[in-house]
Amino acid sequence: MRTASLFGRSICCHCCWTTLSTRTSTIALNLRPILILPRSASAPPAAIVPRKSVHVLHQTRRFKTRRRRRSDAAARIIMTTAAAAANSENGASACDVISTTNPLPAMPPVARRCDSSFILAGSLASLTESDLSAHGIDPTVPRQPGPENDDSESSEESSSSNNSNSSNSLLLLDPPRRLPNPYGWMRSDDRSSREVLDHLRAENDYTAAIMGHVTKSGGLRDKLYDELVDGLQETDYTTPSRDGRWWYYRRTYEGKSYGVHCRAPVVDADVADDADADDDACATATTNTPGRDGTTVHPIIAWDHTTDGAAKTPILPDERIYLDENALADGRDYCATGSVVESPSQDLLAYTVDFSGDEIYELRVRDISAGGSGGSCSGSGTASPSGTGNDIDDDDKEVPSNDHRIEGLEVDGTVVWGSDDTTLYYLRLDAQHRPYQVWRHVIGTDPKEDDVMIFEELDDTYWVSIAKSSDRRYLFVDCSSAETSEVHYLDLTSRTMDGGAATEGTCTETSCELQCVAKRRKRVLYEVEHRNGRWLISTNYSNEMGEDGNNKPTANFRLMSCEARPDSEDGWVDMKDENEEIMFTGDEERALDHVQPFRRHAVAVGREGGIPRVWILRFGGAEGKEEDAQTLDVVNFTRLDFPEEAYDVGLGPNYEYTSTELVLSYDSLITPLESILIDMDDPDNVDARRVLKQKNVPGYDKSLYGCERTTVTARDGSTEIPVSLVYRKDVMEKHTASGRTVPVHLYGYGSYGSNVEADFSSTRLPLLKRGMVYVLAHVRGGGEMGRQWYEEPNGAKFLCKKNTFNDFVDVARWLVEDRKLTSPAQLSCEGRSAGGLLIGASVNQAPRLFGVAILGVPFVDVVPTMIDASIPLTAGEWEEWGCPNEEKYFEYMMSYCPMHNVQEGVKYPAMLLTGGLHDPRVQYWEPAKFAAVLRHNQGKESGSGPVCLKIDMSAGHFSASDRYKYLKELSFDYAFLLDQLGIANGRDK
Repeated sequence: MRTASLFGRSICCHCCWTTLSTRTSTIALNLRPILILPRSASAPPAAIVPRKSVHVLHQTRRFKTRRRRRSDAAARIIMTTAAAAANSENGASACDVISTTNPLPAMPPVARRCDSSFILAGSLASLTESDLSAHGIDPTVPRQPGPENDDSESSEESSSSNNSNSSNSLLLLDPPRRLPNPYGWMRSDDRSSREVLDHLRAENDYTAAIMGHVTKSGGLRDKLYDELVDGLQETDYTTPSRDGRWWYYRRTYEGKSYGVHCRAPVVDADVADDADADDDACATATTNTPGRDGTTVHPIIAWDHTTDGAAKTPILPDERIYLDENALADGRDYCATGSVVESPSQDLLAYTVDFSGDEIYELRVRDISAGGSGGSCSGSGTASPSGTGNDIDDDDKEVPSNDHRIEGLEVDGTVVWGSDDTTLYYLRLDAQHRPYQVWRHVIGTDPKEDDVMIFEELDDTYWVSIAKSSDRRYLFVDCSSAETSEVHYLDLTSRTMDGGAATEGTCTETSCELQCVAKRRKRVLYEVEHRNGRWLISTNYSNEMGEDGNNKPTANFRLMSCEARPDSEDGWVDMKDENEEIMFTGDEERALDHVQPFRRHAVAVGREGGIPRVWILRFGGAEGKEEDAQTLDVVNFTRLDFPEEAYDVGLGPNYEYTSTELVLSYDSLITPLESILIDMDDPDNVDARRVLKQKNVPGYDKSLYGCERTTVTARDGSTEIPVSLVYRKDVMEKHTASGRTVPVHLYGYGSYGSNVEADFSSTRLPLLKRGMVYVLAHVRGGGEMGRQWYEEPNGAKFLCKKNTFNDFVDVARWLVEDRKLTSPAQLSCEGRSAGGLLIGASVNQAPRLFGVAILGVPFVDVVPTMIDASIPLTAGEWEEWGCPNEEKYFEYMMSYCPMHNVQEGVKYPAMLLTGGLHDPRVQYWEPAKFAAVLRHNQGKESGSGPVCLKIDMSAGHFSASDRYKYLKELSFDYAFLLDQLGIANGRDK
């Protein structure tokens, strides 16, 4: 589960969730996206994202589940704890934590303990049918990964065995071990248990009581919310990106919760006929003239956000709204789009939308041509569905008229167009909420009766994803686990980016069958792109074999190429630069994440020295002639450099395959996001770089802030942990002069190879303005220093996972004892999802080191969750954490599982745990159970801070989809943090 930062950010605006553009959005280097993006790199899902993108918010394996009824006996235990009345009965929204008119609880809810409840870890072979039934165990559910079937044509043959051990499997615990689960009754898969819901509401009421003095009208929370909104450019737009006849971008409007997808026509001699064919009533001449040499003259935008009419002023002439997410969300508590992608003719739009937060999407198709009302002029900021194109073929009154969608199916959020406007490819989910089938749909046909399945993967540890190649010639079907991948392809030669048609004798899109680029080989990961008849391959394949007889992966990915043909693994060769040196060897010094090819260039994105990097490859013959650019001979290999010591850089949306210009997104801890235009023929010319747009942050003065990048020596004495700090200069100057400690907030993640980048976030400003120093710990388990920072033996995966927690604690101790920047009473920490595991394990290891801890949707019930593969997506996670049913992993995973390592009678920091009732990734009962364990083990005499649980009763893993509601939730977290640190009334400028 990797984040987009592993492959480069294709974003237009840094207030958005990280996304990937057309190709990388779904293949994603054959690796899995993360549980949740680090807060430093995230914002409300409704914020601006590029069109043609898929949120990598994104399906994980283990943490994406559907709600269903569970039969296990523990779930039937009745809770007798007195419960508070539902918030809704007091007029509150389902997700608010408020002070009610009822008497507020003076003490936290006392959750009932059932000490006889347990979970079995290990083999079930010795249990009888009645034993299994008594414990609510389904004997058909696998207990460990099955044997790897490298040469199988059928995925059915690779399914895992439940209780037997193959030669490739590790020994199960036998006899099985009993694992106490005293709060197992909190699990209600269908979220219908009245007792459980009442308990969660009682927890919310208690948290409301604790926070009442700061959440009252005009209190600290309101002040923080106002500051967060004040730091947001509410009416804004993303950098326009050209694709064929149109410039595409998104807009947001003050007071509107969601984004609006817009486009404006490109008018020049090359596309004049197409523009006229639109019978455009709004069209006027534009100055957006593309060059004929592969360059595009990006429009100079005169739009001024400070003017009174900014919201009503088009960004570009003839602006049209083709999808208004505010209209989609009207009357709904939740709304999040997945894929938003136009057809090859750009007359139709396919998009997916989730209205519940459970990440099950509807697939819709909309007519956005002039005839479909998608060509109407915009600019009012109050578009309605009738002005944003018509959905086609609909009988459902709850959606815009004429909606065509895949109905009655659990559909993944990804959709890809075929070679024309008639064909779509999408993914179906299995019972475990895993994308496992690729289907082809023809517009106008019955999806249930006429759709055709073209691929299926039955191994629970593998996920399927789809995308087009950058030249749009191939559909790629990626099938990957955390450690092994396989890519199939379908030739879409009826239409290519260069306009070529299928040659005589070739098969058509519907008659061709998928072919395999290279069959799966255990521990070989690879990603494929295409350029001029050759595959470009990013892979960890090596020529060495490990002790287990499988591939011994390279430390990082290599860049290789071969002829574009099936079963090509025997032809893979390293790509070399103009000096005949291998560009990406797979060593520890230079990490490759992914490659995007263009007609005359390719762009590689990766890391070097712990910093994101971008390299430009220019192709050509010995003299660099245009006709020779179609070869894979590299005549220039250049790394782009930037003046700041630490920063974040990645690819913007670059849709034009023939372009010789590249749009990058760049920011740092103190530099707001910029879109920078690079000439790929002259990448070293810094003076020629052009900033197309810089994110405006109202009230922000860069000169007042400073940042540092340093390293901290880990407890092993050899590992250097990168650390980034950002602060107000006057705060650090006073600390340096006086030696007085200051409040510090420490953030970390450290899982799945996902990076916490040194990027800009306006949401940190309220903390920095109050004199806090914000610190990012780039701990092992992420990919900041390359894949070796993540993988065994020295990273933080499998049996070295505790390096993540040790690194975090070592950084915290350095801040207190060596840097002497802060004190334990002034040190707060935060992590979300798998980062919540980091905080839980770190606080258990050193509870007195922290004053406050925030655990957002935390994965804290590690072992019980990973034992039970009936929980959707668990099987896929065995290749990330290990399987605790196996002897090899059980004791090690138990040694760090937060739920089972809370110290008794020891002072713990004040803790805020958050969750979403409908979270399909980290189930709501994990923070609920952890809160109960913390209170039980601490007792009344420990002097610990309060343990507050806040469950959003209407949201999923990513909290609010409404950007204003998201900021409201964030202001609550910050209010808790500042209040518990005792600086609620501190520095406020």
